[in-house]
Amino acid sequence: MMREVLGKAAIVSFGEAKFERRSQRSIVELCVEACVNAIRKVNIEKDEVDGLLASPSYLAEFGPDFMVKTATKISDYLGMKPRLSTTMTSGGVTIYNQLMFAVFAIRLGVR
Repeated sequence: MMREVLGKAAIVSFGEAKFERRSQRSIVELCVEACVNAIRKVNIEKDEVDGLLASPSYLAEFGPDFMVKTATKISDYLGMKPRLSTTMTSGGVTIYNQLMFAVFAIRLGVR
């Protein structure tokens, strides 16, 4: 069953942010840059994004953003209102679990 479900999913874009030593930009600003770059690559409007999955900003653990709700902060920063939005973490398999979550949400018709 898993192969059947995953076999019909595709990653159609990705975004990156330029990360520099001693940058004054927050973790959320870096995430926003990556999101904007991913959205631009597929030539859609941000309002067409149905879901946003993020990881907690552990890199900011000593600052005021420790364990922020990253997905909410990114959505607010971009003025987005995705139907599905969550911040999740599961150690080294976080990205795998986020991809699985996204595939299942799509397959179940969460739109």
